[in-house]
Amino acid sequence: MASKKQIIQTAPQNGGGGDDIATMTDHRNWLILCIIVTIALHAIDATIINVALPHMQGSLQANFDQISWVITTYLLAIVIATPLVSWFAHRFGAKNLLVASILLFTFASVMCGLALSLDSMIAARFFQGAAGAPLIPLSQTILVRLSTNEDRAKLMGIMGVGVMMGPVLGPTIGGYITEYASWRWVFFINVPLGLLSAFGLSVLLKRRLRMADRPFNLMGYAMLAISIACLQLSLDRGETLDWFDSAEMYAYLTVGCAAFWMFIVNSTTSNHPFIPPELFKDRNFMVGTFLYFLVAANMTTALVLQPTLMQKVMGYPILDTGILLIPRGLGMMLGMAIAPKILQLVSARLLLFISITIMMIGIYPFAYLNVEAPASSLTAPPFFHGIGLGLTFVIASTMSYSTLRQDIQVDGATFFNLMRGLGQALGVSLIVSVVSRYSQINQTELMERITTLTLPDEAFWQSSQAMAVATLEIQRQAAMIAYSNAYIALIVMALSIFAALAFMKDFQKSAPSSQ
Repeated sequence: MASKKQIIQTAPQNGGGGDDIATMTDHRNWLILCIIVTIALHAIDATIINVALPHMQGSLQANFDQISWVITTYLLAIVIATPLVSWFAHRFGAKNLLVASILLFTFASVMCGLALSLDSMIAARFFQGAAGAPLIPLSQTILVRLSTNEDRAKLMGIMGVGVMMGPVLGPTIGGYITEYASWRWVFFINVPLGLLSAFGLSVLLKRRLRMADRPFNLMGYAMLAISIACLQLSLDRGETLDWFDSAEMYAYLTVGCAAFWMFIVNSTTSNHPFIPPELFKDRNFMVGTFLYFLVAANMTTALVLQPTLMQKVMGYPILDTGILLIPRGLGMMLGMAIAPKILQLVSARLLLFISITIMMIGIYPFAYLNVEAPASSLTAPPFFHGIGLGLTFVIASTMSYSTLRQDIQVDGATFFNLMRGLGQALGVSLIVSVVSRYSQINQTELMERITTLTLPDEAFWQSSQAMAVATLEIQRQAAMIAYSNAYIALIVMALSIFAALAFMKDFQKSAPSSQ
């Protein structure tokens, strides 16, 4: 009989990335706890600043478009750095990479807290995003290695709990810290969590002293990174540059398309493509990744929209905003907790249909809010939205790894989380553009309808103070309409998930190949 100290996860000697990971049976639960803390560290930091954005906007002297770069730059850095995770895990070992990433992420958090200008904040956030890119893929790989076919959905749900700590705890913690201390402390709070997580993983994870012989496809990575960066820059800068009225936008489009074409050529002709082609042959993995892309985009954009809507348009104080953001996170945690049990009773296809329906029920009321909407209308719908997101998250994660070979699991996790980051970054950029553009259009249209007939009397029209009040109210109503348009876009995004139903295979009885 195997000793209790026996290594329970071993890697094939000719296997893929992350094969240096080994765990001890005695410490399985402690290791899972450390992984949850690591995931939560990354997830909380992605949401904790959402409620602090209006305060950061004033402190860093930025407008709404500019302050959104604090989020999109962070997400863009994750997207660009994530493809490197697999190679670094092969080259330096997954344990070394994971611990180093946590420490660098913690250091970058301190730099964000010390930033004195928008430029320095953006630079620090880029560094923070790049440093934190390996946290989710490697944590996910470890959980997959710890799981069996029977409890994989359960462990993916546990991982989801760590991911959802961000939406649940982030806004509330951020609200309290910003109100009673300063927005800078939303970054400093990462220090104790980061040090604790790094210490725990360095002790509990055992490392195989082996170097994998895998070449790094620099051309493939460079072309992919350039194409993604050009796409993100075009979305971030498009509204400011008036889209294709600017030569800069055409430059982004030309360079991005050329880089992506070269990436495709490199991937099909190279002996060592940057992304293993085996990933694209696994239908479950690709459908699950598509689901994760859309869920991540839907979740992140909703978490960015609601705080700014409540504070800037509806006039809610920061503490109330943080508290009212909790229901969505609780709904996500509930969805992730019940999804593994439901998957034992019904087919994944039926559960996905139910989850999308619940998700849309949670978004739909926000498309018809007004500036005087009560707090109840801001809590109940997000709870249902969260349940739908949580259910879909577990379906996507479980499906993606159900038939994926063990030797390409790190590559799979890397690509899986690359699409997550890309969905988040593109979603936020598109929604911010929608809000900014339609706020201006709506304000112009509303101003054209203001005449002496629509105001109380001519004296009111001639009063500069009264006109200032009227102008502010017009701006508020215009922004409210723009936010309604943004939520309609989220509904369309949720509807697109239905496309996955046509391509899903039954993965509940599938098992990944070891070869």
